[in-house]
Amino acid sequence: MNAAIYSKYGKIIFAVAMIAIGAVHIIAQNFPTGLEPAPLDIPARQLWVYVAGLGLMTSGLMLFSDKLGKHASALAGVIWLILLGFLDIPAVAANLHTPGPWTRTAETLGILSGVLVIANRYAAVLGIFNIIARVFMAIGLGILAVQHYLYLTFIETLVPTWLPGHAFWAWLVLIGFILAAVSILVGLKMRIATLALAAMLFTWVLILHLPRAISAGSIEAEWTSTFVALAWGGAALLLAGVSKD
Repeated sequence: MNAAIYSKYGKIIFAVAMIAIGAVHIIAQNFPTGLEPAPLDIPARQLWVYVAGLGLMTSGLMLFSDKLGKHASALAGVIWLILLGFLDIPAVAANLHTPGPWTRTAETLGILSGVLVIANRYAAVLGIFNIIARVFMAIGLGILAVQHYLYLTFIETLVPTWLPGHAFWAWLVLIGFILAAVSILVGLKMRIATLALAAMLFTWVLILHLPRAISAGSIEAEWTSTFVALAWGGAALLLAGVSKD
């Protein structure tokens, strides 16, 4: 399978995830609590919920058109950079020893990685955004690897009960994050690493996140986690599409 196929389907999956995350904003009438727990005292908070939600849905729909891809990536990029700069990083700075802000920052960085790969197609200097995308994804994976190590016992509880060897799967994901982060950062066997990462993420969407979300019904956080994992899988495929090896 050639790089164009990875890029094509990576963009489609990423676009679907952006639409879904945007829809969560509108349906919940709130910033997704597990991804963007915005302070309650933000001026015109409800307005910004709809701006972010509609903006992400619009960018996702626009990604289905190559002609609108430049504008779609710009719109999504602005939204996620604002969330990173005004919500995620300040939350980490204020709660250095709390896992939630670190996890949310990692998730945002991974999503931004996908946005940047798409934006690179329309950049005046090709390759610049791809490099930044690799750095963002590697940092995001590194953060998640540390989080998995620190809270490994909790991670084991997330493994489906019907799957034997919970500790094995928790460690496998941890090691996978580390290897993928190093590979993406240094550009060594990056295509294999990103395809393996995408396969792992899509597998967890199917056997972990989606069943939990369906079981939870209207619990927003479970659906948000599902769509974030889907976005990350799309981003991993997009990175596989621009890999040189």
